[in-house]
Amino acid sequence: MKALVLTVLLCTLSSVAIAEPVRVASKSFPENQLLAEVIAQLLEAEGYEVERRFGLGGTLVCYE
Repeated sequence: MKALVLTVLLCTLSSVAIAEPVRVASKSFPENQLLAEVIAQLLEAEGYEVERRFGLGGTLVCYE
């Protein structure tokens, strides 16, 4: 499922001109940070500029 989401994300981004860096963020759990880093590296390998924002906090940060 995660691979499908990532594939859709990359296909969508490849067809859109991006003026700003892609922001990749994660909550403050090791698994989330690892997955976010993998996604950031995949995007960079495709030529995108990536801004990393890892360890933003718990679920509450998603609603702020």
